[in-house]
Amino acid sequence: ALDDCYTLARQNYPVIKQRSLIQKTRDFSVANAAKGYLPQLSVSGQATYQNQTVDFSETGLGAIVPPTVTLPKISKDQYKITGQIDQVIYDGGAIHYAQEARRTDADTQEQSLEVSLYALRDRVNQLFFGVALIDEQLKLANLRKADIQSGADKMQGALTNGTAFRSSLNELKAELIRADQLATELKAARRAYVTMLGALINQPLDDNTVFIKPQPVTLSSQINRPELSLYESQKRIVDIQEKQLRVAYRPKVSAFFQENYGRPTFNILNNSFDFFWIGGVRFNWALSSLYTSRKNDVQLLTISRQSIDVQREKFLFTTNLSL
Repeated sequence: ALDDCYTLARQNYPVIKQRSLIQKTRDFSVANAAKGYLPQLSVSGQATYQNQTVDFSETGLGAIVPPTVTLPKISKDQYKITGQIDQVIYDGGAIHYAQEARRTDADTQEQSLEVSLYALRDRVNQLFFGVALIDEQLKLANLRKADIQSGADKMQGALTNGTAFRSSLNELKAELIRADQLATELKAARRAYVTMLGALINQPLDDNTVFIKPQPVTLSSQINRPELSLYESQKRIVDIQEKQLRVAYRPKVSAFFQENYGRPTFNILNNSFDFFWIGGVRFNWALSSLYTSRKNDVQLLTISRQSIDVQREKFLFTTNLSL
């Protein structure tokens, strides 16, 4: 049956394997974006040499510090190893919309895959109905052969009785040969169509395979094609990109804790290696996005949305013509 061919062709088409890859990629991408909510650990280090440090002998402290007290001298070679933990408190929705973007992108890829799979229906139709058309042409060819054979038999009788010319009989025999040739060509074409359809649906088909003629259907004015879902997914991507532009000019707040080891420490009077730490809250607000390219970026997204609408209308127009 035709519906069986649709299903088998879809299952056999190599692109169908891409669906699971799209889903796995989506899950990994969303999980990676969600990790932005986790504490971020970083380690860094530096060793420097500078031409000048704090010299307490030049500060005037010598006049008030007893001679028995040795004032520290800060080394010009300094070292620091830092381990830092950052934790997002408020990101304006950046991580959330990054996750939404990954999901919507995966949906768009799946809809694009559905469009490719739906195109298989046309290939199945061409082969299935090609076989059906050839079967009807073979019936006509057999009827023509029977008609010519009947005329040849009558002409043979008339020739025996001397009421016809042999040339007329020869003409009918030639027509019969041409009809046989046409039937042979049709059978060869049918065999080729059956072979291609069998390869498409991955089933063993031969000349004895029975093709069930599908029941007539009533065309509906309601168009339900995967292309329409694809256009909607593409527009959702544009919507999320617009929301991400808004996120760019929202303030960001995060907490941090920094553990250090090196020389000097925060206590500049101590010139020995030691541990020292600092923690707090950061506030960042990049206001430049309000007056730089944001307006143009919004206009570009509007144009992208309009372009998708144009493609959708073009598709509906051509599909209605086909209907």
